[in-house]
Amino acid sequence: MTQELVVLGGLGDVYLVAALYESFCRHHECDAELIVKSGHAAFVNLLHGIRYRVDDDLIAYAEDDHSFQENYENELFIGRPFYPHPCLTRTRIDLTPLTTIPRVSQATMFRSILRLPPESPLALPVVPQRQMLSRTVMIVEANTWPNTQPAFYPRLIEAMTELGWSVWVNDRELPLRQLLERCAETAWIIGPQCGLMSILVTGRWPCRKTIATPSIDGGCVPEYWASETYPYAYTSTFADQDFDIEEFKITSDNHDDVIAAIMAGKNALRFAYDPGPVSLIYAPLSPGDFLDRLAILTNKRRVFSPSQRARIEREYQRLTEIKRQQHFSPQLEALFERLILVASETYDLLAEAVPDALGHGWMDPQQHVRAMRLNEIRVRLKQQIDEVAHGAFSEIKSYYAD
Repeated sequence: MTQELVVLGGLGDVYLVAALYESFCRHHECDAELIVKSGHAAFVNLLHGIRYRVDDDLIAYAEDDHSFQENYENELFIGRPFYPHPCLTRTRIDLTPLTTIPRVSQATMFRSILRLPPESPLALPVVPQRQMLSRTVMIVEANTWPNTQPAFYPRLIEAMTELGWSVWVNDRELPLRQLLERCAETAWIIGPQCGLMSILVTGRWPCRKTIATPSIDGGCVPEYWASETYPYAYTSTFADQDFDIEEFKITSDNHDDVIAAIMAGKNALRFAYDPGPVSLIYAPLSPGDFLDRLAILTNKRRVFSPSQRARIEREYQRLTEIKRQQHFSPQLEALFERLILVASETYDLLAEAVPDALGHGWMDPQQHVRAMRLNEIRVRLKQQIDEVAHGAFSEIKSYYAD
C-alpha cells in the first residue's frame, strides 16, 4: 500500500515536501503519493519521479477546519493520510516560530515533521529552459508576507522603468507553469520573502535575485507569528543554504535608500550570474571581533563607490541586524563608535601611503608609527569590548600583551 502525504500551505511548503519526497520514500522504505492542490501540480511536475494526485477539496477541508488540525492523529500509518505541515499537532504547539531562530530552517522543520534525519537532501527541480531576455525584470507580489510598505514597489517600478528596464509584475491569475517559465526567461527578479522567491533561489533559476522584504519589526502585524523580519526573511532560513543574492529590509523611512542600493547594486551591474549556493563558515566570534568587523564595513560604506559598496552591502546588513538584536549597552555602543573612528583613521592613513614601484603602499617612518599605534588602540578596544560583554574569548597579541 501507499503512504498518502497531503500537502497543505503555500508554494514554499509544497517545494519542501516535494523536494524531500525521495528522501522520505528511501528512509521509510515505502511508496508515497503526494496529494496537492491543482494550482501546485505544475511545480511538482518539475521534480522527477514523484507520484501525486490532485484533491483540492481534501486540502481545503484540512486547511479550514481548525478542530481537525488540533485533534487529528497525525501519525505515519500506511493507508491513512498524513499531513506534513506544522499546523497539525495534537499538542497545539506551533512549530513555525522555531524557524525565526538563526540557523533553524524551514527545511529542517519539514524534515522533522516527516520523521527524516536532519541531513536528508533536498531534490532540485528541473528549471524550464528558456532564452533569457536582457533588461527584463519581474516584480513579485507575495500572498503570504505582510505588505507593511505598499508604496515601495510602485516607486521601484517607476525608477526601473525610467532607467530602461522592461518591468513585469507577476500576474496572480497566470497559471503556475507559465509563471515559472516566464521566470526562466527574465534577467532579474525582485520580490519579498515568499514561496515563489524561495523556489527561484533554492531551485537555482538562472535569473538574478533581489529579496526586498517589508519590515514587520516591533509587532506591527500582530496576527503574524514572526515578530521581526530577520532572520526569518534570510534566504538561508528556507533551506539551510545561502546564495549569491541581494537582501534588503524595507522600512517606512528607507525607501529611497533601498531603491538607490538596488539600482546601483551588483544585480544591476553584473552580466554573469552563478545560481548555485555560496560557501559560508559559521564559527564562534567574540563580541570584540564582531564589532571590529562591523566597524570596518561601516567605514567602507562611507568611502566606497556605489559599485564597491554593493559588494559589501549584504554582509553589512546582516551584521547590522545581528547587532540590533543584541541590544548592546550604552557602554558597548560607545566602544563601537570608537572602533569606527579607528577604522576611519586607519583607512585615511593607508590612503596617504605613496605607491612604490610594485604598486604597494609605502609609508614613511612617522606614518608607520601612527599605523602601529592605531592597530594597538584597535586591539585594546576589542579586548575591552570582550571584557564588558563577558566574551567567551578575546584576541591576544604578543606584542601588546601586558
